Amino acid sequence: MMLLILSVCPRSTQQSIFSRYEDKIADRSIHGWHELIEKNLNSEIMDFLKNVFRISCLSSIYKGWYHHSDSDTAIVFVHGLFSDSKQCWTNIETNTFWPELIKEDGRFGNPSLFMAEFFTSPSSGDYKVSDCSDEIFKAISVCDEQSYLTVLEKKNIVFVGHSTGGIVIRHLLESKQDYFVGKNLGVVLYASPSFGSKWASFFSFFSKLMNNRLCQELRWGSEILEELDDRFKELVDSKKLRIRGYEAYENKPPFIGMSKIVSKESAGRYFSKPRNVPNTDHSSIVKPSSKSAPSHEWLVLFFQNNSDWFVSDKVRSEKKVIELSDFCKLDCDGSLFEFFKPSNDKHYLEREFDLRLASSIKNHHIWLCGPTGVGKTVALQRAIYKSNVGFKYISLGACIDGTVGDMLVDILLGISPDFEFNDTQTSYVIKRIIEIIRNHCEVESFILLIEEIPISDQSVFEEFSRSIYSILVGLRDVKNFKLILSSIYQPASIENTEFEKLSESFQVIKSSYWNDENIEMLISLIKNDVDDVSDVKANVEDFEGSPRKVKIYFRDSLERKKLKSFV
Repeated sequence: MMLLILSVCPRSTQQSIFSRYEDKIADRSIHGWHELIEKNLNSEIMDFLKNVFRISCLSSIYKGWYHHSDSDTAIVFVHGLFSDSKQCWTNIETNTFWPELIKEDGRFGNPSLFMAEFFTSPSSGDYKVSDCSDEIFKAISVCDEQSYLTVLEKKNIVFVGHSTGGIVIRHLLESKQDYFVGKNLGVVLYASPSFGSKWASFFSFFSKLMNNRLCQELRWGSEILEELDDRFKELVDSKKLRIRGYEAYENKPPFIGMSKIVSKESAGRYFSKPRNVPNTDHSSIVKPSSKSAPSHEWLVLFFQNNSDWFVSDKVRSEKKVIELSDFCKLDCDGSLFEFFKPSNDKHYLEREFDLRLASSIKNHHIWLCGPTGVGKTVALQRAIYKSNVGFKYISLGACIDGTVGDMLVDILLGISPDFEFNDTQTSYVIKRIIEIIRNHCEVESFILLIEEIPISDQSVFEEFSRSIYSILVGLRDVKNFKLILSSIYQPASIENTEFEKLSESFQVIKSSYWNDENIEMLISLIKNDVDDVSDVKANVEDFEGSPRKVKIYFRDSLERKKLKSFV
């Protein structure tokens, strides 16, 4: 528990305390901390908590409406133990207040922002979770003195809770569920020990020392948390309330050599796989320094994936959205398909290459290069389908003998057909491509697939590559966009260039001819699927590792059989 307390102290206080007791800490196991805390740290930490936290908790300058708009959505922030709205959500090093970041970020659609606070102090006595929950409910129910509006009047409410705040949020929704029927609810929990913290000895010691009821209820597997866990799971499963959400947990402990305050098991209980937020501890996980910080981006992604609930139609309609593509609907079904569509997936021969591609497409921009006829297009189409993200397909096949500038203009017109050009200079076109993609990604995620790049000259191809890299640099902070290209030639290397910074987000994947075993498996798949070619003889070596040649051969055989049937 002391580690939990120290983790929310200013870093200068942490360093001051631990520098004086470093040798003693290093010599002791976790089980020996009681004596160390009681003899050496107890009075210093307790004085700090009493004199600083209690005062700050009772005098927060951020309470109630931080920002009010006409949006149907309100985000309600609920802080953690021994904290308040200012301390919890403020990055002291950069002087960044997370609600202010959200207010300035157009991707959220200008929601109202409400700071909900509950009484928490080392000397709070018998003030327990249910009391904190009641206090939050009163705060969101009582009319504001200036605007006379309440949070409960909003159609959509997103609760963002840190640590103990997440427990209070769940208790609020479960105990007052009838008040939330018919609303769209978001539950976003950061480092919230839904099943308690494994630092049970610290909780036990501290709660006994300070007679703190709330701390007693927060120990690992406590009766109240176990019951609340069961009731909230039942509430989510019952569908009585419309709830969507996610849970995130810290990536590292507050001090080297110690375990994390909130584990993955305790943090991830209700909304599928919990998010592991990189380079964060229990405190910093809710103190993003910028719009590109992982904690902030997870919240952005939650709003994007649930824009039908939390982003108003007015906001969505004001954004210029790229018209996304659909899978080919004209191609034949069955194992002889030429272009992939979801109904053909059962006829697709999945190889190790496909598994690698599917894994890469989730986290990287991709340039797939390799010889023609080896199934690059189909593999990419299937990987995009599996990613469950909308896509825009652009073919540069019509740009034969065109310049790199011509191709960039085609890309711009591909994503925005009505674009009116004031200039056709390469730098201007690249800027407009970046601008259009960025605007679209404020509304929804998408993948841009560019194929059939008709360049045969390697030097020109490298020039085209550099233009593509410039686009990626301009979009490097847009995490919900992926660019995928397919070509015969390999793109220019980014090593030792100004584009080397892209190396972590950009992958070149080389495709090659199929081996004989895979060609044989494809032949067998086709024969088993298409009765009329089951007796057609096929020699593996005749296809030279090209699945396209295999399918062309069997399509031709099928056509010849059909012609013979008419004679």
